[in-house]
Amino acid sequence: MVSEDSPEYAEAFEWDDDAVEQGNTTHIARRNIHPNEVEEVYANGAPIYMNKASGTGEWMMIGTTDGDRALTIVMNYDSVRRCIRAFTGWPSTPSEIARRDRSSQ
Repeated sequence: MVSEDSPEYAEAFEWDDDAVEQGNTTHIARRNIHPNEVEEVYANGAPIYMNKASGTGEWMMIGTTDGDRALTIVMNYDSVRRCIRAFTGWPSTPSEIARRDRSSQ
């Protein structure tokens, strides 16, 4: 059973204003990812994992956009507000795609 402390219960995404130089919207834009793509990955049922790497986000999702672009997104989840805050992302590597595919079987 999935805990309510898990991003699967999210109801919203938190995005900083584009003008905020250190904000999450600007950061993912530097990686050629648009906030809509992050939300598509989530809406398309991407598997969500605890992020084992040390860094900014405690969660990671690996999935595809509506345009079939495979992305890996690192994020945090506020269970009180039921809100996801994506920190960074990149085009998924072959090993990340394989992990995602194993999770969906």
